[in-house]
Amino acid sequence: MGSCKTIRTHGSVGCNIWSRLSNKILDNLSALKSLKIGWSDELESLPEEGLRNLTSLEVLEILSCRRLNSLPVNGLCGLSSLRKLSVKYCDKFESLSDGVRHLTALEDLELHCCPELNSLPENIQYLTSLRSLRLFKCKGLTSLPNQIGYLTSLSRLEILHCPNLASLPDGVQSLDNLSKLIMADCPDLKKRCKKERGEDWPKIAHIPNIIIDWKAIQGSSDDE
Repeated sequence: MGSCKTIRTHGSVGCNIWSRLSNKILDNLSALKSLKIGWSDELESLPEEGLRNLTSLEVLEILSCRRLNSLPVNGLCGLSSLRKLSVKYCDKFESLSDGVRHLTALEDLELHCCPELNSLPENIQYLTSLRSLRLFKCKGLTSLPNQIGYLTSLSRLEILHCPNLASLPDGVQSLDNLSKLIMADCPDLKKRCKKERGEDWPKIAHIPNIIIDWKAIQGSSDDE
């Protein structure tokens, strides 16, 4: 099992497999590159001890785990090679947890259809390798932490269909490498980011390409 590169689990059967893996096998999966966990109505948490051993893991995808509410605080400390993390269609997912501070190699973070998520942890500031952040249909999202300004490698930020996000944090103004900002169906943000007149415009005026509701407000609308 030490040379296994990819594991996918699905449904209630997958949930049972995951339980067995976490208890007996994950200790020997240090070479695992990709892990996808999906379609479970039973999985409530991920095992901290098991995740710590996945030191070569580069991709972690969590899909439609209806009862999962967060990532383990201490279980992420071994994921030093993780490049991509996505959490999608997790109805009860509330928090990435402060454990994200350990994901210093993370380049791509996507949170998709997690209606109970209301913010991101302040420890997101440690994700200094992050290049892309995508927030999609997180209807409970009301704010972003000011610490987002420490994401010095961030080049692309997408905020789509997050209607309750009221404003952008001041930290956005510090994102010197941010080259593309895309927002859609965020009525408060649209108003506050109105070019040269909105309250949040000074925070984003330095971004070369800004798209709001699929119209180029600044720069190009090409989605590259």
